[in-house]
Amino acid sequence: MSLPPGKRVAPNPAAADDGDAFHFCSTCAFSAACLAEGYNKTDLAQLHVLVEHVGPFLVGEHIFREGDDFTAIAAVRGGVVKTYVVDPHGNEQVLGFHLPGEIIGLSAIHASRYPCNAVSLDTTLLCWFSFPKIALLATRMPGLQQQLFKLLSQDIGNARCSRWRFQR
Repeated sequence: MSLPPGKRVAPNPAAADDGDAFHFCSTCAFSAACLAEGYNKTDLAQLHVLVEHVGPFLVGEHIFREGDDFTAIAAVRGGVVKTYVVDPHGNEQVLGFHLPGEIIGLSAIHASRYPCNAVSLDTTLLCWFSFPKIALLATRMPGLQQQLFKLLSQDIGNARCSRWRFQR
């Protein structure tokens, strides 16, 4: 995921969150796993190096587009993101709405390209995680690995439910 023109990365990722030196962002998709393992921010300096706090994305700005190269997954920190595809007839099919704490981009892992579009519906802030780096770190942190597997499983389940609803 490369930054769109005009987007900025917060220079100090830890300074941009809503936690303090010992607590995590309240909306972090990984905080529950990290806390359950007994990690704190000091213990997770390696994880914070992987996080880029980006934004704001304004209403209508695309975060990624179908076919873009996949390099990262993103956690919504604030705002709302809509994912969608456009069918051959030009009709938009909404895949989901993503609120703070939810992850976008997991469906891009297999093909190494984003299979859908993600657009901001509100002023949106994101945490971007380099996927190759977080996958490597997860091999050393079982709680993080388990949370990543849960997120992947949830994404698969959501995709299957969506397909079933659209086929009826």
